[in-house]
Amino acid sequence: MSAPGTRAAASRKPEPDSAKVGHLATLAAHKLLVGLHEHFGVARGCQVIDGQVFDEVERWAFKVGDHQHNASAGVLNTGAPTCYGNALRAIARNQRMDTNISQAQPTKSFEGHLTLGNILDTTGVEPSNILLLRHTYTATGLTGPADLTPEKILEYVRWQGRTNKVGKKPPFIWLNFIAAGGRRSRFLGAYENHGEVMEDRTEVRRSFDLRPSSILAAFQNRLVVEWSNDPVNWAKRAEQGTGFEVKEIADAQAEAFPGFDNLLLSFSELQAVIEDSRYESWREVLKSVQGVYLIADTSTGQLYVGKADGAERILGRWSSYAKTGHGGNVALRELDALDMSHRKHFQFSILRVFSPGTSTAEVDGAEAHYKRAFLTRQFGLNRN
Repeated sequence: MSAPGTRAAASRKPEPDSAKVGHLATLAAHKLLVGLHEHFGVARGCQVIDGQVFDEVERWAFKVGDHQHNASAGVLNTGAPTCYGNALRAIARNQRMDTNISQAQPTKSFEGHLTLGNILDTTGVEPSNILLLRHTYTATGLTGPADLTPEKILEYVRWQGRTNKVGKKPPFIWLNFIAAGGRRSRFLGAYENHGEVMEDRTEVRRSFDLRPSSILAAFQNRLVVEWSNDPVNWAKRAEQGTGFEVKEIADAQAEAFPGFDNLLLSFSELQAVIEDSRYESWREVLKSVQGVYLIADTSTGQLYVGKADGAERILGRWSSYAKTGHGGNVALRELDALDMSHRKHFQFSILRVFSPGTSTAEVDGAEAHYKRAFLTRQFGLNRN
């Protein structure tokens, strides 16, 4: 493996003069804000702090969507027009910015949805020198949002299998993501790979000398992309991920729990509730109660009534569905065997909740009542 310093120097653009960068960043930020105002008719104040990116644009939550601006929420939804792409480039350039001011001005070259490739362009690092890693919560690794500390992430990522998907000679830059529901993946941070630590190698594992990198630091915990349709392939060279669509660039704001009576989740939303840090309060609520729940197949109208009792509670039961798509239920397993994508048609809701001290017999009785009421044994997805 070549020296990391050599690879980094070859793949990066030269560092510009810091004073010149600050001046150019100030001018670029002003020009880009004018472009945003002209395109969206948005009148918002901004400041340029220490010659860096204007803070109002950096604070805005950008979401790819319906090309509207919600002034009250401060959220800009867009199909990624020119000035949007350049505004994101400006955010990233508070770390690194070209000295050619014309490159920071709005152009006609940015079209369509914003992609991970557009954001990687701002780093000055060639995609061939970048590895994308998508992590999921497991019992033996990162077990949940509480484990997403810099120390635990680094310790987890630096250990890799001898023959796993990162390859024999992984690239210099590692960009780490965490599953955030469905194929959504939130950016955790970047590492520089300074090579394998040979004395740590075992028969099945190897460790790497990984060091935190400032690359894309402005997007840490804010950037959400949609992984390709093969999330089992959790490690990819960046050339394979340049087309990943950017779904969100926003701080992970906590979502308010809507109440048991108003809870209605698609399968992808269920996965987000189980995995995403925005729903930590929801998980606390769902793990505190037993209950009877309903799964509706929106493609056929068939229903399944289930229960979550004892120590499992609703969170534990629903976590199984989010992971497997069927939760071990006979009829749902049959549908999954025919077409694994069928799970996207499932909709989850809660029919009744019980306190932790409620007897199993009472929960069982409520489950049986709803099965009779909804005829789920005769016409639905219950097999008992």
